[in-house]
Order: sequence, then C-alpha cells, then structure tokens
Amino acid sequence: MRMTGGRTILNYGQKARLSLTDRLYYQIRDDILSWTIEPGKLLVEAQLAKEYEVSKTPVREALGLLSQEGLVEVIPRVGYRVTLMTPRDVHEIFTLRTLLETAGIELAAKQASDDELATLYEDGEKLGIRIEAGEITPEEYLKLHDSFHVRLALLSGNRRLANVVARLLRDWSRVRLRDPELTCESVRINRADSREICKVLLRRNADNAKRLLQAHINKSLQEISSHLKKELVSHVEKDPTQDQLL
Repeated sequence: MRMTGGRTILNYGQKARLSLTDRLYYQIRDDILSWTIEPGKLLVEAQLAKEYEVSKTPVREALGLLSQEGLVEVIPRVGYRVTLMTPRDVHEIFTLRTLLETAGIELAAKQASDDELATLYEDGEKLGIRIEAGEITPEEYLKLHDSFHVRLALLSGNRRLANVVARLLRDWSRVRLRDPELTCESVRINRADSREICKVLLRRNADNAKRLLQAHINKSLQEISSHLKKELVSHVEKDPTQDQLL
C-alpha cells in the first residue's frame, strides 16, 4: 500500500496495475462504503489531493466515476457531497432486491447446469465450516454474502440483472456495516438461510427457492436495528414520509 498524508492508497492486487485515478476511486469508494467518509460529507478536490498527496486531476476523475455510480453528488461551486442513505433508500433497495433476485433465482432453478448448482452448494459448505470455526468476521461475511447473491443472479443467465443486483447489494452493505446487530450469531443464521436455498435449487424447485429467498431478504430488512434507523435519519433533514418507512 502507499501511505499518504493522513490516508492510504491501498494495493488492490491486480488493481494495483490500474491507473492512479482508478486506485484513488477504489480507495474513496471503500471509505464511503465503510462509513470512514460519512454520508453528507463535503469532498473538495484540493483537500483530497492534499490528503492523498496527488494532483487534483486524478481526484477529479475519481470523483467523476463515483458520481456516475451514485455515491457522490455534485454541489455546484462547492465540490462533491457523499450521497445520503435514508430510510426510503433502504426500503427501495429491498423492494428492488426482492423483485430482481426472486426473478433471477427462478431462472437459475430452470436453466443453471447441475455442475453450477453443485459448485454453489459445495462452496457454501466450505464457507460454513470456516464460519463455525470462527475464521470469518461479520464484516468479511458481508462480502461473501454479497458474492453469493451475485452468483445466484449470474446463474439466471442475465448479466444485466446480476449487475443491478450487485449495485443494490453494495448499497445494502453500506447500511449493514453500521448495524451493531451484525454479529457472529447473525452470520450463522444467514448462512443457514443460504444453505436451504442451495438445497432447494439442487432439486430445481423454483417456487420454494423464490419463497426462501424472499423470506431471507425480508429478514435482512427486519435485522436493521432501531439504533441504525435513528443513525440514518440523523444524516438527513427530517421528512415524515421517510420516517414512516422503517
């Protein structure tokens, strides 16, 4: 990794061969997703350039990429602001996840190969062993959880659907990383859900797969604690229609 003035530009393995702009993009993106840079924070090119000890050009380009991804928004004559994550946003994420992922798993149950489904199940079993051995932190599990759901979406054969699901999961992880109820026990419970989904998929039972996946997504919404709801609301101007959503 490269140390800079107060911040770090990480070495991302293969990504290390990318341009400085791309590496800066990944670093700022990770800081936003992990709430190291909090929602609503103003980002000024000159300030970020100083912190990362780079010129303003790669900072401007990185912020442009983040703007396209919806993680920052342009504030005219000021700079950029990290987009807020409101209760309404959370509800919209789960509505779309339910629609897209249940459609995707129905397709996967019908058209994924036996080998693909067997590999998904076997990989899950290996992960389960690591979870029981205490080798996986809740934060690490979130990344593996997202990977599992994206793999399910890819088995639908529709890459565009999988890309949208991946973006929704990214925003969901942004919320979940601040949840104090994200514990090793909740990881075990979520892993049990994934295991049952894989078993049903192996039997090609599309209806049960959809039902289990929808229940799993709904459970995730309920797992957002009251503490987190208050924290989300505190980052936005009060809107009664938003407060009623969670």
